[in-house]
Amino acid sequence: MLKVRMDFKRILLLILIGLLIKAEGLSQQEITFNPAAEELFSQGLSRFKSGKFNDAAALFDDLYRLKPWHQRTTAAYLMLAKSWFQLRKMPITPSPWII
Repeated sequence: MLKVRMDFKRILLLILIGLLIKAEGLSQQEITFNPAAEELFSQGLSRFKSGKFNDAAALFDDLYRLKPWHQRTTAAYLMLAKSWFQLRKMPITPSPWII
C-alpha cells in the first residue's frame, strides 16, 4: 500500500512539472507598436467624446480585430464595449476572446 502511494505521488509530481513547463510556453502574444493603430484610436476616442457612438464603435471594432496585436488592442475592445453600452446595443454573437 505504501509503495502504491509513493508511485502515485511521483506520477502526480511528474504531471505537475510537465504542466508547468507547458504553461511557460503559452505566454502572452508579443505586442507591437503600430502608429496607424494609435491614429485610429485617437479618431475613435474623439468621435466617442463627441457623442458619435456608431462611428466610434465601427472604428474600435476594426481596431481590436487588427492583427498583429498592438498597443491599443485592449483599449479598443474596452471602448467598443463602452460605445455599445451608450447605444444600448449588445453583440449578437459572442466575441472569440471571451472564454
